[in-house]
Amino acid sequence: MKNKTLSVCFLMLFHFIYPQSTDRQVRNLSEVLVIDERSRNYILNAYDVVQLNDGSFIVSDKLDYKLKKFDKNGKFVKETGKRGKGHGEFRGPSYLASFNDVVAVTDFSSNRVQMFTSDLQFKSNFNVPGTVLDLCFDSEGNLWVGLLGGVGGQKIIKVDGAGNILQTILLKNQSDDIFESLFFFDINKKGIVAVCYMCLNKIEVWNTKGQFIRDFEVAGIPLHPRKKTIVKNLFSKDIEAPEDNIFWSLSFDNSENIYVLADAYTENPSKDVYVLDLRGNLLSILSLPERAVHLLMVSNDRMIAINNRRTKITVYGLKNNMDRKKR
Repeated sequence: MKNKTLSVCFLMLFHFIYPQSTDRQVRNLSEVLVIDERSRNYILNAYDVVQLNDGSFIVSDKLDYKLKKFDKNGKFVKETGKRGKGHGEFRGPSYLASFNDVVAVTDFSSNRVQMFTSDLQFKSNFNVPGTVLDLCFDSEGNLWVGLLGGVGGQKIIKVDGAGNILQTILLKNQSDDIFESLFFFDINKKGIVAVCYMCLNKIEVWNTKGQFIRDFEVAGIPLHPRKKTIVKNLFSKDIEAPEDNIFWSLSFDNSENIYVLADAYTENPSKDVYVLDLRGNLLSILSLPERAVHLLMVSNDRMIAINNRRTKITVYGLKNNMDRKKR
């Protein structure tokens, strides 16, 4: 009887943490293209990826200190970069953004942004007042950069080609906890900005005029991650760090839906992608075939994912099923 009671309690807890929703749209994922060790140029650590207008891909390989270009079929085309601090050199290329013939890339855990052509020719570079957490072009070609630290805390700034600040968005969910300060963002074609935090279940919605619209939590996911002590102090507060992340990545599709890749606190860790509207309503949950740490929606029916070992980039096709079923 005791074991039966424990089983019932466990099931109740599971359904509380991972609620079984009402009807959700079912979408099938099909593998369209893979870029990995089978490609001519081995990927050591794919940090980010963008797809250009001609269908080709630019990958930032952090451990190889290079930007790598692949054609629309996944065939290696060329690469550029080496370890260093000069023009076209990197301490570890990380976040990418592209607009027409321009590719922006930042160095890992730094304030430097470099600009390249789509053919990987160096154009210019500039520094911003804080560590870059993410970057994105809007539909008019303006570059927006997410910053950690500096005056006012976490912010997203619009900059010109020389790095001069044209506009600033100070985020709502400011925190003294550095882990809860880490965030990602994306901008859709209508100038709506969506922000999610790596270690906090909050999504903020703004517009590029700097107007706050709303924030919300994703249902079924805890507000904060579990924490563990990493440094014990006798005379001050212990230093704690999250055991896992809440979210890995965020991206818009062309219909203003938000796709969020969840980490540990979901039924399929690092596989479940929550699809939300701008009010936070859950539209569907997609489950990737393998664990991922980054996703990019390039259209309503195409998704790019980087696997959790950062050695494989997969393009998935998304197809709607006419039937609807309960998850």
